[in-house]
This record gives sequence, structure tokens and C-alpha cells, in this order.
Amino acid sequence: MGDLVLDDGRDFPLDRSYVFGGEARDYVDPQDLTVQVLVDGVDEQHLAIQVDGWHLYAHDLDSASGTAIRFAEGGEFQSLPPGATVSMHPGMSIRLGSEATMTYRGRTA
Repeated sequence: MGDLVLDDGRDFPLDRSYVFGGEARDYVDPQDLTVQVLVDGVDEQHLAIQVDGWHLYAHDLDSASGTAIRFAEGGEFQSLPPGATVSMHPGMSIRLGSEATMTYRGRTA
């Protein structure tokens, strides 16, 4: 499917789901394939990226510091309401608060 690439250079393959936030959970169920990703300056549990078959969804976890989405490179970021879910496609970017931006880079054949 591709990768999520953070502006700090970290790269996350989309073979599992992720939760982006400012603090790790105390306990992680070993059966849970969700990976916790630490990002400074954002809510404790800020954004979930869910892989569902060949679909990718971003779900704001009622963040207080805000989430914005850009549908194409060079476009304007638009605020995402707390609790909102969007279907993602390659080239889309998400900004967590004012601290980090990630881009969905699709895999080429």
C-alpha cells in the first residue's frame, strides 16, 4: 500500500495500524498490531491510522491541539474536526498540531 513519512524522516510501512501521540501507553496488548508512535508537542493520543484491507483511514482522537489535512501536495491544509475520520489516498498529508506533518506515500509497481 505504501508508507507514512513524517517530516522528521521517520518512515512507517502501512502493513499495520498506528496511533500517533505525545505519550506511550502504559500497557500494550501483544495481540494488538497497532504501533504507538511518539511525536513531541501533540496530544497523548492524537491520531489513529487504520489499515483496513486496501483502504487507509485517519481518525482524529478528539485532539485538543488540532489536526489538519491537505488533499494534494501544494494545497492548503484544512482543519479536521475532533473525532473526524477521513479516507486517505497517496499524496495526502496530515499535520498534528503545529509540530509534525506526515505524508501518505503510495507504493509504485
